[in-house]
Amino acid sequence: MRHLAIILALLCVPPLAAEELPAGAVARFGSPALRHGERPLALALDSEGKRLVSGGPDGIVKLWDTDTGRLLGSYKVEGGYASSVAISTDGTRVAARFGDSLIHLLDANTMKATRTVSLPNADVVTLSADGKILGAVTTQSTLHVYEVENGLERLQAMPGKAVAFTPNGARLARAETGEQLRTTDVVSGENLSSCTHLSADGVTKLAWSADGETLLSADAGPTGRIRLWQPGQDKPTAEWVANGGTAFFANESVIGLNDKRVTVWDRTGKPGRTFGENVSVLALSGDGKVAATSGPEPRIAIWDVSTGKQRWTEPDDLGVIRDLGTTADGLICVAAERGVVAWKPGTASKPLIQTSPAAVVAVGSGSTLTVGDNKLSIWPKEGGAASRVIDLPSVVPMAACSSPADGLAFVSFEDKTVRGFNPKSGAVVRAWEAPSPLLSMAVSTDGRFLASVGRDGFARAWKLDDAANGIPRQLWSIRVTRSLRPSVAISADTKLVAVTSVVRMEVIEAATGHRRFYGERNWHDGPFQPVTFSPDGRLVAAGTQGSAGGVSVWDVATGTPLGRFEGGCGSVTKLLCLPDYRLVSASVDGNVLVWELAPKRAAPTDAELRSAWEKLLSRDGKLGFENVQRLAAGGERTLALVRQAAAESTEIERKVAAFVKDLGHPQFATRETAQKELFKLGVLAVPAVAAAEKDADPEVVRRAEKLSAQLEKGGHIIPKHGPYGNQLRMNRAVWALELIGTPAAVHQLEAIRTDKGAGSDDAAAALERLKRK
Repeated sequence: MRHLAIILALLCVPPLAAEELPAGAVARFGSPALRHGERPLALALDSEGKRLVSGGPDGIVKLWDTDTGRLLGSYKVEGGYASSVAISTDGTRVAARFGDSLIHLLDANTMKATRTVSLPNADVVTLSADGKILGAVTTQSTLHVYEVENGLERLQAMPGKAVAFTPNGARLARAETGEQLRTTDVVSGENLSSCTHLSADGVTKLAWSADGETLLSADAGPTGRIRLWQPGQDKPTAEWVANGGTAFFANESVIGLNDKRVTVWDRTGKPGRTFGENVSVLALSGDGKVAATSGPEPRIAIWDVSTGKQRWTEPDDLGVIRDLGTTADGLICVAAERGVVAWKPGTASKPLIQTSPAAVVAVGSGSTLTVGDNKLSIWPKEGGAASRVIDLPSVVPMAACSSPADGLAFVSFEDKTVRGFNPKSGAVVRAWEAPSPLLSMAVSTDGRFLASVGRDGFARAWKLDDAANGIPRQLWSIRVTRSLRPSVAISADTKLVAVTSVVRMEVIEAATGHRRFYGERNWHDGPFQPVTFSPDGRLVAAGTQGSAGGVSVWDVATGTPLGRFEGGCGSVTKLLCLPDYRLVSASVDGNVLVWELAPKRAAPTDAELRSAWEKLLSRDGKLGFENVQRLAAGGERTLALVRQAAAESTEIERKVAAFVKDLGHPQFATRETAQKELFKLGVLAVPAVAAAEKDADPEVVRRAEKLSAQLEKGGHIIPKHGPYGNQLRMNRAVWALELIGTPAAVHQLEAIRTDKGAGSDDAAAALERLKRK
């Protein structure tokens, strides 16, 4: 019932304001509230828990309103790594270290730097309650104390690997690398007391009680302990096991981490409430009433310490998003570990499936697969109850997918085995052992082959319809430098496979395994992760790891970039391209964004149509895509233009063929004329001239090579991949006609196919796609 309640709560989620969307996005499922972008490494709360500071590996420090979850401001250091942050009790000053040999002091109201303090190898920072004194520990376990107002050192550097100021700021406690805990007067620097602390790995956290009379120390690891001390006494007044390495006083209680959960103890070490799961970072407000936690994901949780309940929750908490897909009526399927919902951007979502936590979820064309608790559940695409539940071996599942043709459900496992199940009977109909565990799989639309990328860094294709004893034959394998979460996709026409690696998105010919082209990631993005083709196979997109949430798109025909988007929601985990070229991306923080690659255009003028036609010759994927959309917006007027231009194109091809033939004409003057005319035709002549370099006639070869050199100087070079010249222009003209899609456009496509000239194969493929619609 809990899962159903969570899913039904989605119906109450209002759409977010447009200003909360990143540039290029048109809709969001989820919320940006209390999401750092990447896993937060450090958290700090003000005295009442109203303001929260988070820092992460993205080099960004963010300030949040904990009542609403809204971002109040941020500060970024390029290439930085914000692993320690502090905030004054009144919430006005922030300190952070970024690994750039500086400590940055910020005005919390503006999140702008007021001062930087030079300290190479700074590791941990803390502020006195009034924000006037800064304590900083280096990686060499040296403690430095500064006056915030002027950045000058208040005391001489002293040994210390952990530090805490008393609430009144008069004293500090420090833990040395040896076995000493010392208290020091902040004004004079005089050591007031010391005691011996026995710890295998050293103290990682110090904290004072509200009255400044009791000191808490915590250390991490298998021998981790929390200890309470009275300064000047050599033995702790209380001691108990806690392996999280961090703890605080919460009024008369102690709150800290143990076994990745937050635990509240009394001052004798007797445990009480526990809350949170997989917690790695804990912060506590100055009054001890509010806690903030984070774990392996970007979401930050805010807790009421007295009850152990979250103070700020979201209705869309379905857990980690595992996959994206579409319903039969065109809605977006958001498949998470605890359920699947259907969502139309701009409206409330609709629950389809409720399930116990699933390690793997795959949305197919006819069904949805969930894998968890050693069971494979096959669900109808429209939702409801599972149509089949299949017992699985007690081995960790790695990936799942289904065949669009026959619905076979495939699951790969940690032990390198792959099994294909009949969705109706549950019987295993395919089973084999791969060279390494398969981390991502996809089946072609005709169900004839499966593509995969494995932990060993190889992309492979398996022939499902050539499977003696249920073992598919391997078609090919190629090495890729795989990322942590690689992905593989197959184009709808089954001709291409796309796979992601650390620095590249590679497109491979499905039949041979030959590399067609690759796209490289933006310099500040992390490794590529998910990949997807557009339904017509004309575009391919890949998402990246990293706080920017980068998504890049390429034109498949030319292999050139079409665009890039930044969601700012952390690593992109899944991608989906819709038929209207809306791109859907899911991020590690639980957000789903919709990007509009082809926004609606006003009807172009005749001059704009003619210009668009000429620009179809460009190898620039972005320019080509824009002008295809412009031609599509021209409707019937574009049909007239294409009819006329196609006739002109046929005539140009005839002339080029005649001139190439004349390069070997017996008369010198004819050969010279042909060579000059081909040069005048420029880009339109390049493919035929390049082909002529392999002619049997030496004179044709000589002149073709000379022409190619001349054309190359003019910037006309045959690319390694894809159509060029008139072939490229007709490829894109066919694209525009397919988008228009009217009976008259179909008639024009049939004419191009029948003509057998440039664009005829593209027209045939377009007609097949239109039939399926």
